[in-house]
Amino acid sequence: MTPFAKDPRPMPLSREVLDELMDENLTTEIGDSGSAFKAALDAAYTSHTEVAAAVAPKLDTTAAVATYLSKTDAATTYENPQRRQDLLWRVRKMLATGTGTILCFGDSWTEGTRGSDLPWLRYVDHLSTGFRRAGQPAGIAGGMYIPSYATYATKLPANWVYTGTTVQKQVSGMGYYNIEMSNASTASLTFTGTGFKIHWDRRTDGATAVGVTIDGVSVGTIDSSGAAHYGMTTSFTGLNPGKHTIALTVTTGTVFSFQGAYAFNGDETNGIKLYTSGRSGIKSDAVTQVGFVGNLQATAPDLITFEYGINDYRNAIPVATFKANLASAIDVIRSRSVDATASIAIISCPEAVIGGTPAVAPWADYKAAMAALATEKNVLLIDLTPVFGTGVLTETTGLADTDHVHPNDAGHLAIANKIVSEIVPTAVRAPVPNEKLFIPAGLFVGQTLETISNMQVDRPLRDAQSDIAAVNVSIPTDWRAFDADLIFFNKSANSGDVRLRLITGTIPIGKAAANDIDFQATITAGAQNIATVAKSFVAGLTTDPSGLAKFMVSRLGSDAADTLVGDIGLFGILLRRTK
Repeated sequence: MTPFAKDPRPMPLSREVLDELMDENLTTEIGDSGSAFKAALDAAYTSHTEVAAAVAPKLDTTAAVATYLSKTDAATTYENPQRRQDLLWRVRKMLATGTGTILCFGDSWTEGTRGSDLPWLRYVDHLSTGFRRAGQPAGIAGGMYIPSYATYATKLPANWVYTGTTVQKQVSGMGYYNIEMSNASTASLTFTGTGFKIHWDRRTDGATAVGVTIDGVSVGTIDSSGAAHYGMTTSFTGLNPGKHTIALTVTTGTVFSFQGAYAFNGDETNGIKLYTSGRSGIKSDAVTQVGFVGNLQATAPDLITFEYGINDYRNAIPVATFKANLASAIDVIRSRSVDATASIAIISCPEAVIGGTPAVAPWADYKAAMAALATEKNVLLIDLTPVFGTGVLTETTGLADTDHVHPNDAGHLAIANKIVSEIVPTAVRAPVPNEKLFIPAGLFVGQTLETISNMQVDRPLRDAQSDIAAVNVSIPTDWRAFDADLIFFNKSANSGDVRLRLITGTIPIGKAAANDIDFQATITAGAQNIATVAKSFVAGLTTDPSGLAKFMVSRLGSDAADTLVGDIGLFGILLRRTK
């Protein structure tokens, strides 16, 4: 009943790949629920065939679209009014064709700082899985990018091993991770897949030849001589599916700048690839580095996400500078022929603990700058406030690390849920009838119902009390997915926020129930006796063939985020069909 099942091991690769990447003990510890996870995602998303059918009318051959597809360097190309109104056109095309690339820029949230020291648990890993389930052709497992080195290497399923003289740099590559390899040095990686794309830089300080072997057999040489250029790639494909070891050896010259490699797993031609360009501690000025353009050229992304701002805030970078950096990045993307039409999303994170440097502005100003920029540049804004709540990040939400700066494993999954629910349904789902189903307060079991002067019936949710208003309902079986709105009102004359919780799940017939969805959010209570609608409190829920579902609503009055002194009344839940 959610864009992602609550599975401890969502993964972009097959179970067979996981078995080969991890030892038996680790595999056993993580568990084997991949098939259930896949089934949940398959049920949650429109199939590739249906996506193509729904999107085909949008990919017409009019002159406007033909001009847009030409990808010229003219700055006015993007200004085509037909396409400016469609922020997700490239995402639509990616999901319709089953082929494309996602490039995620960001800081420690994107790199995966904190949480478990295991692979496949970062929000970018969950994103890869979600988008692939939404549009990747059947039979393609999909690979991943492995940087030349990483601060948090345990987050990756495999890492490069070096011999000889190497120097870790921060100039180019995803997350600005690149290694300078001297003559006679080697780099090797063992991975399960069908080929490799080597990412490297061409340097002016000495022509360098790099020999490449796969499974001990020479497959070619990378010649890095010529004019300096960041973001070069060389591919070696055609391998049989399975485990392979690639080795690079610098044979001539002085230095080879090595960024990393994308390990293909059936997705050389078709499939959805995701590149992670996150680095702990990095600020928005990362987009002004020379390696930024190289990343764009090397990947030609269809969707680009920016998750920056927390380190700008914690390091007293002026809001105007932060906004200007992101604006510059968007301008650079739209000025380049390979990326001018890319869909762009800005991810707006919750406030983090400030640290040792006093802030030059409140975090709300940085969030306002992101919102304003999204409007000015016509890009998508994904605000994570509904996920983590307002105020400083705390572990009381169950989604944050104890450092009050980073998300935990559950937080990473929640981030991916939010991003996918904002992008994928909008990009692929066809219009559906405006069908609604209201579940009134009178159907909820628990405390006695109450009324106010105008005879509105409500189910009270007391302050600092943890009772649950529960109901089982029947949902039309032709509904494939729906959003749930909570409708309540403030029963007191006081003002403040309430922390609400909704647990929901399907009630299948003749089989075990799937994991429940447990969603929490902080909502402003509003004025006394005035109805408040928490719109899309939970989005993208999916139905079971039985058509039966359960909903349990509670108020977490003892939570620090719940500041309302007084009770609220639950009118009910409004279910809105989305497909």
